[in-house]
Amino acid sequence: MPLSKIQAESMNLADTYAFTGTVSGAGALTLVTDTTISSGNNQAIFDISSYDVCVLDLIRLIHTTSAGANLRVTFGTAVDTFTTSSVYSHSFDTTVYSNAHYVIASNPSSAAYISLHYGANQWGGGTGEYCDGRLFITGGTYPSLNYHTGHVHPQGMAKCRTVGSAFCNSSSNHTHIKIELSTGTFTSGKMKLYGVS
Repeated sequence: MPLSKIQAESMNLADTYAFTGTVSGAGALTLVTDTTISSGNNQAIFDISSYDVCVLDLIRLIHTTSAGANLRVTFGTAVDTFTTSSVYSHSFDTTVYSNAHYVIASNPSSAAYISLHYGANQWGGGTGEYCDGRLFITGGTYPSLNYHTGHVHPQGMAKCRTVGSAFCNSSSNHTHIKIELSTGTFTSGKMKLYGVS
């Protein structure tokens, strides 16, 4: 039987409780933007200024370039102004071909953007060539990014997974983030931005 209040500073954990009201300070995710990627677009821009930390989910992204494409990330000080220097990153990549695999590490210095996977050939274009991932974003001065992405080749050719970290060595206040294809355009997919409160 549910208790109407906590007595003697204890709770019976075998019982059932109904809670009402607002929980604060628990690190909840608040959906900020739910974006369906239109066919023909090559980028998406998000406002990250309302939260200290944001999470961006990449869901079933597909593009048009059969030879492959990279996803590139840049931080912006406005919706149309992006920092294209002093970006540092390191990633760890695993690609599995049937029973074989290889690992690659990359560490570009002072690049113009962050690449979310090592090589364009990891994510070919066409139906079923999916990219999924999650980005943890901190904006403001010296913005940073931690991420993991996966690329699925449905024909069994390869399964790819990349994890990495990056930051932009700039003291300007960064309020936006841009996700852009290195070549070609998107066919479909979704991107969901959450604020961490």
